[in-house]
Amino acid sequence: MPESKYRWQVRGLQIQIVRALLAVCFGGQCLAIDPGVSTRVALPKAAQLAVSQSRAPVIDREMLLRRPVIGGVRMSPDGRWLSYLKRNEQGVDLWLQEVANGRQVPLLVDVRGAELRWSGDGSRLWMADEQGLAVIEPATRKAKRILKWDESRRQRLFGVDAHAPAYALVAERVEQNHMLRYRYLGIDDSGKTRLLHEAALPLRKVLLGTDGSLVFAAAFDGPDYDTVIRRYTEQGMRELARCRGIETCELVGYGGQGDVLWMLAQRGEDKIVLQ
Repeated sequence: MPESKYRWQVRGLQIQIVRALLAVCFGGQCLAIDPGVSTRVALPKAAQLAVSQSRAPVIDREMLLRRPVIGGVRMSPDGRWLSYLKRNEQGVDLWLQEVANGRQVPLLVDVRGAELRWSGDGSRLWMADEQGLAVIEPATRKAKRILKWDESRRQRLFGVDAHAPAYALVAERVEQNHMLRYRYLGIDDSGKTRLLHEAALPLRKVLLGTDGSLVFAAAFDGPDYDTVIRRYTEQGMRELARCRGIETCELVGYGGQGDVLWMLAQRGEDKIVLQ
């Protein structure tokens, strides 16, 4: 048999198989599946069903645009406390609630633009607002301002790590020789700061040691803004992994003395996986 004729017979058989697979049989009656036909039948039925149903209630515009009274709710990691922001006619206040008995107490008034972060052991509540950084002890209800933002350095709260309950991280941007430098300061609950990292490109996330030192960092690197994962020890810095371009590379946590690191990453794969 000529090769061309053989190919055509195989092609015809493939077409017959595909047609057979695109048929559905009900009680001995088979109907060919045509996406166009099924869509033309389904759409009018869906439209008729929608028309027959009662109309949804119209939400009043004022209610739709009204800001919620309660916001920024955060539970302490030990499950003992709830912190939240409560809006009133004068502004926004910071409140605390004991989970066990539901007792609510006001902590601070007029905290505009407040951002709340609990320490890993639940003993401190860090609050960044328009003025600066404060730390609150829920057990004693005591609050103290430990840092006032330096607007010329564009300071902001960068994060709080569960590994270092007595520390927070402050980010700032400064100009040196007409170039921006990204600086990251560790700050303790007394307001004492120390420089942990400085570079021409920003960090994405860090993991700290119990003493507030830098243990791991995910940072932008290079002209394509790769994400590079670095390990920091007394001996220096070492690159552990790199995600190219827009690939995800996110720090999750670490174990022991930093000998085990978990991260969510792609690194050449089409899925984000725990590594």
